[in-house]
Amino acid sequence: VEQYDNSRSIPVSSQHVGPSQGGDSGSGGSSGGGVRRGLKQVINVISGGGIKTRRNSSNASKSHGDSIPLLETSRIGSSSIVDPVRLTTDPGMHNVILDDECRAFVDTSSDIGRPTSVKVFALPFGGPLASYNTSNPSNHNGKYVDQSVHGIRLLFVLYDATFDDRKMVTGTTSSFGSPRNSDMASSPRTAAAAALNQTKLPSPELLSFLTSDGTETLHAALYKPDPRVHGPGPYPLICAVYGGPHVQRVNRSWSQCADMRAQRLCSLGFAVVKCDNRGSSRRGLAFESSIRHRLGRLEVLDQVTAVRHLTSRGIADSNRVGIYGWSYGGYLSAMCLCRAPDVFHVAVAGAPVTSWDGYDTHYTERYMGLPSENVNGYRESAVFEHVPNMRGKLMIVHGLIDENVHFRHSARLINRLIASSKDYDLLIFPEERHSPRRLRDRIYMEQRISDYFIKNLLSGNSGSSGNNNYGRNHHSGGPYQQREVMSGRL
Repeated sequence: VEQYDNSRSIPVSSQHVGPSQGGDSGSGGSSGGGVRRGLKQVINVISGGGIKTRRNSSNASKSHGDSIPLLETSRIGSSSIVDPVRLTTDPGMHNVILDDECRAFVDTSSDIGRPTSVKVFALPFGGPLASYNTSNPSNHNGKYVDQSVHGIRLLFVLYDATFDDRKMVTGTTSSFGSPRNSDMASSPRTAAAAALNQTKLPSPELLSFLTSDGTETLHAALYKPDPRVHGPGPYPLICAVYGGPHVQRVNRSWSQCADMRAQRLCSLGFAVVKCDNRGSSRRGLAFESSIRHRLGRLEVLDQVTAVRHLTSRGIADSNRVGIYGWSYGGYLSAMCLCRAPDVFHVAVAGAPVTSWDGYDTHYTERYMGLPSENVNGYRESAVFEHVPNMRGKLMIVHGLIDENVHFRHSARLINRLIASSKDYDLLIFPEERHSPRRLRDRIYMEQRISDYFIKNLLSGNSGSSGNNNYGRNHHSGGPYQQREVMSGRL
């Protein structure tokens, strides 16, 4: 993999896919693996930022069986160096896919205030072939399709934006020598779909702040209620979390605006924040690997930092803070409620991992090592080890046929909650797997989640869990050993 200016080229097959000039002797694709000096052009994929080409003078040794960049052109005798040429010019986040022959690439991009657009470019020079944009007006049933012919057959497939069907709305095809054509599906857009297209979603505010120890910068997205409706604040705050490896939730993409749960909670008067804590993806190996062998520790501390940052700005009410997440996010939600009980008052934990000794070994041991070699790490990373500290309200949501995070995780947590005399709420979906998919169940779940936060945060009922003195006064004594409580320092 060739590194260049924080980008990388992706090796593919051993066949030389780019045009080559020069004699057979010593050519890049010869079986003898000869070396030649020339101008090399490489397609570079920029992580999260698009695609570039670069040209530089280099010695290249190639033979059959070697990996080579996606596209390379060479000119014998050239020693000039040319700066990279950016082919994806739109601001925001980009997802780039190249065709098998490296003749074109599809660029799907969006920005925090711009809906998704799809463009097709020719290679190697990046000339546009076609584009599709959801925000521009047209006569294509509310969608915009523009296309030109450059010898590559293209197909746009659009779908009706309703929940009751997924019928195709428009198919536009083109190939070399033939005009474009449009096929309208039999299913017209419904009033709900038309209303969705006209919806103006407010963009969240992107912000950054330091970790509590000042060693790293954290990035967050903040959804604030309309002050004309809900006043100037401070507002009850809800943290929307995932927090685990290989996921980045905060970026400059339209998905931030299209987070309908966050938007709905915001419309109800909650401030909602997403913070990519340490351990999240796309911040480098040191940032992601900092949680190795001790899951559930730094993640909690960084979410606490996010809450305190917003409290210091007068946005969040420190006495009304909730958190929700699913899967690893469900794990982190429960951990925040148990390990930082003075900060978090309400949690909705969806399909939570509650102890890593009961999850997939190929995932768990990648980050936690072997249980026999990290006994303390496994114990401290289990949610139920910290249940005695819990003082807030907890709702557990789980599908009974979850094949990813088995219901056993929630059952083990419930057993410890009962043993510790802690109240909890349980929402079960008997016929759902890792995440509810049925429309009926999705609607019911979203309503229950919002109702839970309204009841316990907007109405001012947040605080101690349960109706028993032991649950409220655990920190003053009791038969269980008090675990480490996070209040801003470790």
